[in-house]
Amino acid sequence: MYAPLLALIAISVGAWFPQVSLRAGQRHFPTWPILAGLVVFGSYLLYRYKWSMNSMEVLTVLILFSAYLFYRTEPRRKISSGGESGQPHPVHPSA
Repeated sequence: MYAPLLALIAISVGAWFPQVSLRAGQRHFPTWPILAGLVVFGSYLLYRYKWSMNSMEVLTVLILFSAYLFYRTEPRRKISSGGESGQPHPVHPSA
């Protein structure tokens, strides 16, 4: 029950930070392996300590956080509608 919510949070965070560099100008590394590891580790911790926490509070926080992140990342996904010829509009730097 917790793992899918953690995965949705990781997907949203991955949309914000698809790659990371250790130093400026160095190689970029994808964040998905780190986020996947955090999901597995977080799922383990939530499974291990589920009896010492109130599940209603944990689920409420996870659902609200995933909904907030989904809402925040949604406007960044722009779909360009095609012109009359069916070709996408060119993206101008001033837009």
